[in-house]
Amino acid sequence: MLTLIDGNSLLFRAYYGVHARLTRADGKPTGAVYGFLNMILPILGAAKPDDCFVCVFDASRQTFRQEIYHAYKQNRDETPADLIAQSYMVRDCMRAIGMPVLCIPGVEADDVIATLCHNFCDINRPTRILSSDKDLMQLVSPCVFLYDTMKEIEIHERGVFEKFGVTPSQVIDAQSLIGDTSDNVPGVHGIGPKKAAELVNEFGSLDGIYEHINDIKNERVRNLLIDGRDAAYMSKKLVTLKTDVDLADLKITPFVFNTPSALKYVRNEIESNSLADKIQKLFPIENYDPSRQTEFSYAGSICPTAPDAPCDTPTAPIDELANMQFETIDTIKKLDTFLSHITDTVAIDTETTGVDAMTAQIVGISLAYNKTHGAYIPLNHIKPGTNLFETDTRAPNQLNVSDVIAKIMPILSDEKITKIAHNFKYDLHILANAGIDITRIKNMDDTMLLSYILHGTLHGHGLDELASTVWMNWHQNIYITKI
Repeated sequence: MLTLIDGNSLLFRAYYGVHARLTRADGKPTGAVYGFLNMILPILGAAKPDDCFVCVFDASRQTFRQEIYHAYKQNRDETPADLIAQSYMVRDCMRAIGMPVLCIPGVEADDVIATLCHNFCDINRPTRILSSDKDLMQLVSPCVFLYDTMKEIEIHERGVFEKFGVTPSQVIDAQSLIGDTSDNVPGVHGIGPKKAAELVNEFGSLDGIYEHINDIKNERVRNLLIDGRDAAYMSKKLVTLKTDVDLADLKITPFVFNTPSALKYVRNEIESNSLADKIQKLFPIENYDPSRQTEFSYAGSICPTAPDAPCDTPTAPIDELANMQFETIDTIKKLDTFLSHITDTVAIDTETTGVDAMTAQIVGISLAYNKTHGAYIPLNHIKPGTNLFETDTRAPNQLNVSDVIAKIMPILSDEKITKIAHNFKYDLHILANAGIDITRIKNMDDTMLLSYILHGTLHGHGLDELASTVWMNWHQNIYITKI
């Protein structure tokens, strides 16, 4: 049997589990690694000699699904810094025990799992997935089942029906209607799990629903489906797992637990005598046969690796912090004075009404001409307590967008001045929505793209993540909701 470990799912559950507060003697958190290993050790101990195991993780947050829908998973918070650190440890730990680890760029771990299930079912090899993730339930079949490591239960077709009210082969159709708030999959607004199951059971599939749309008697439901047709079919593309990920030349051999390496890792890196004792009982070192051990390697797998410490001093000196100056610009005179200091570099960020760059409107612009001097220009803030019946909802003491654009455009178009932003593509959309001809903006640098180039295998390249773990020595950004 092939067992596929949904590494992301198990790590997340372990991170919020009962051992979450465990640390090493030096204070480095290890609770998630401890919990992860604790969940899989009994399963590995019960394996048969010809059983195969593969642990699958995401290679990065960016996949083909963002090309289908740019807001896909954009609603998620930044990954906690201590979880990122432990994600590197878990992958190292899996390699230490002899577990094959896969991280395939451009797709999600779920797509890799789906492809491996498909490939092994084609040769009549049963597959078990260690996960309770509902997104994987579409894979359940006579050949594939899920195993919940926390509840210690198998999830077969009946379990899927209890969850969705449909068969595994209809899960995609149900999810297309329901959507998924955790992944920012829209679905059809107003259609919940119960109604989705009723519709799929009555008409068989999403296509069947729309082929018989006029047969739906409930006018409200019918209109919701008509209005949400495009969203439903886009959602279907998002929730459908790929079964054709290129895994050419991948060789999976029967799993052999590497007892000496595992003991060394848990003692030195996790500093856990209890895990070492458990490993000794399940995999006695006197029974270990190194001749059966094969080293796993796959060129197509590119797993995130812990970044090297930055060369430069990551934190600002005390006197530099004391000299930081930030201001709110609410007059043309203040704007002219601030812009006069911009000579060669300016950082820019837009505050907006939402995360959808195609529809969001500008609320304000942040600028900085060096690391100690910055400003915020409020443009479209509304009065506190504004209600629907007010005609003048704009807060006072704000400049007009057109006046600000006229002032900053010469700087944005000046090739001698470098414009810096994080995820510049989003800000360009917002500036275009505000009436700026973005084709005139010259000499741009994007810190998100630079991060990807320098550390492409990092799990994420969000600004908060980079500030807290890579370049600014655990600096925590201030969120606008807390201001």
